[in-house]
Amino acid sequence: MNFITLPKCKLALSRGLEKGNTEFTLKDWVTTVYDADSRRWLSINCREGKELLMDTGEDEEPFEKAFPICAVIREEIDAGPPDLNALVFNVDGKVLCRSTDPYDDVTPGTHYAPLSDYHIPAHTKVLGRDELIELERLIAFVDIVTPVASSSPAQERLVFKYYQYVYGIAGNWNSIHIGAKLSDHPHIAPVRHVIVDETDRSRVVGFTMPYYPVDDLRTQSSSRASRPFHLKLKWIQQLMRTVDDLHLKYGVVHGDLHEGNMMIDPATDNLVLIDFGCAQKIGTPQNHYHHRAALTHEPPRAPLLDIGEDIKHVLHAVYRLVTGIIGGRSDGNGGFIVTTSAHIREGEWVKAPNVTLDHPIEEYQSLCVNWLRARNAGPRITKHCQASEPLDYPDYMPPPEVDIKAYKRELADPNLRPRYQPPCEPEWEGLLEDMRGFGWSWEMWSAEWIKELRGLPYATSGRNFLRRKATAAGLSVLGWERPLTAHLDRTRPLLANGKYQDEYVGAGAAPTTQRKRKHSAGQENVVDQDTEQDGDEHGGRTLDSEGVTPTKRVTRSATKKKAGNAGPTPCEPTRKVAAPKRKRKAAPSKAKE
Repeated sequence: MNFITLPKCKLALSRGLEKGNTEFTLKDWVTTVYDADSRRWLSINCREGKELLMDTGEDEEPFEKAFPICAVIREEIDAGPPDLNALVFNVDGKVLCRSTDPYDDVTPGTHYAPLSDYHIPAHTKVLGRDELIELERLIAFVDIVTPVASSSPAQERLVFKYYQYVYGIAGNWNSIHIGAKLSDHPHIAPVRHVIVDETDRSRVVGFTMPYYPVDDLRTQSSSRASRPFHLKLKWIQQLMRTVDDLHLKYGVVHGDLHEGNMMIDPATDNLVLIDFGCAQKIGTPQNHYHHRAALTHEPPRAPLLDIGEDIKHVLHAVYRLVTGIIGGRSDGNGGFIVTTSAHIREGEWVKAPNVTLDHPIEEYQSLCVNWLRARNAGPRITKHCQASEPLDYPDYMPPPEVDIKAYKRELADPNLRPRYQPPCEPEWEGLLEDMRGFGWSWEMWSAEWIKELRGLPYATSGRNFLRRKATAAGLSVLGWERPLTAHLDRTRPLLANGKYQDEYVGAGAAPTTQRKRKHSAGQENVVDQDTEQDGDEHGGRTLDSEGVTPTKRVTRSATKKKAGNAGPTPCEPTRKVAAPKRKRKAAPSKAKE
C-alpha cells in the first residue's frame, strides 16, 4: 500500500484505505488519513464527495481534487484537540461533526518482530527510539534524526524509516536485511542502525540510513528549467552495474527503480540506490501477499516480481533523464505516442534543453543498447537461489503466535477455509525490457483472505488490529504520536518517540552513565550498567554472530515486572460501552428518636 504525502498540508493518503462501495459509501468519500506531522490517524467522511474527489484522468496528480478538502483537515488538526479521531464535512469544506470518542479511533496496531528474528550482520548497531533526536520531518514514516550520543549532531544526520501498520512489515523486513548485508556496497544505501522500541528494547520498529543533502535525480531533472542539470555517463554505468549485482549476484529485485530513488553522494560523486521498501528476493510473491505467505507454504495466486521490470525501469529512467520525455510525446496531429522500449533502443535521442552531458548523447544510447543486449544473452534468473552469492535471510517475517492460532482456526472451519491456487510464474519469452508486469487483479482478493489480512473481528494483537480494541482488552500498544510542528518547543530536543528529552526517563536517556544501587540488608547488591560497547561512538549495541545482543540488563525490579505483567486474557470488546454512572452519596439518615 503506497502513501502519497501532500507536502503543503503534511497529510498522507492511500487509495488502499478508501472504503469500497457499500450502502453507506456510494456517495460519500470515506477514508483514513495519516498526519505525517503529528503521526496520528483520522477517520474522514466527506458527504456527497466520492465522485468529486476521486481521480478520473491519468494526467491528474494523485488526490489532486482532494487538495482543498485536505487543507480543511489540516486546519482542524492544528486547531482541534489532541485526541481528535474523526471528522465529517461536506464538499464545501464545512465541518459537520468532530469526534473525540475513543470508539472512533482508527489508529492501527501492528506486529514488531523481536531482534532475534532478524538475520543481520554482527557489526550492525542497535539503538532505541529514545536514543535518537528528531531534526526534521520529511514525509510519512520518514524523519531526519541524529543520535543522542553524537559528538556533532549538526553534521551527523540520518534518515529514520519506520512503520506503523501491517502493510509496512514486508518493506521494513526486506530493507533492513538488504541494507545491512550490503552495507559495504558503494552504490547501495547502507543500514546504519536497527531501531528498537524503548520499552523492552527488543522489538524492531525501523532503521536508519545515511542522509544525502542533495536532491534526487528526479528533482534535479524536473527543475532543469530554473537551473542546469548535469548528467554524467559514469552514473548510468554505476546504475547498471548495481542492478546487475542485485539480480545476478544477490538474487534480489529492487521493484521501484525510478529517478526519485537515485541519489548522488556529494562526498564520493557516486550514484547510490535508496528505498528498498518494494524489494524482495527473486521468485517470492509480491509484498502485498507477505502476510498470508508467512503462514503457509501455499500462498494465494500472486504475481511474482521479475528482473525484467527492473531492467525496463532503468531503461526508461535513463531515457527520461537525457531527453526529458516522460511517458511519451505528441505525434503532431493531436495524438500521443507512448514511449516504448523499442523507441528507446532504435529511435533518435534528442537532448532536453538545459541538460548538460559529459559525453556525446550517442554514447548514452549505445550504453543502454549494449547493456540490454548483454542481459538478454545472459542468465535468466527466476529464483533467488540461482544467484552467485544469494542473500541469506528468511523470505518472510515470522508471524506472531496469535496469527498462527487464528490461521489454524480458519483451516478448521470449512466456511473460512481459504482457497489456494499456485502462484503465477513469469513467462520468459522475448526480451527482458519488453516484458510487462502482471498488474493488479482484484480477483485475487478473496473475501477469506481479506478477512485474515485485516484481522478477525475482535483481534486485539497480531500483525493487524486497532489500538482501541487492544486498549479495551488491557494490552499495551506502542505509541507514535508527537507534538505538532507549530506547537514545538524549539529550545528542548524532541526524541524520536515523541517525548522531550528533558521530561523523558528511559533506558537510553543517559547511555554512558553507570548507576549503582545498594539494596537493604538481606538482598543482593544489583549493579545497573549502561556502558557503550567498544568501538561504538553512538551508544549503539553490537550484535553477536547469531544476531542477538551479547549483554542484557537484568534488575530485581525488572524481574518482578516481568513476572507480574502477564496481562489479562484478551477479551472481545463490545462496540461501545457507556461509562458507569457515578453513584450519588446517600443523604445522612435522621437519628432515631
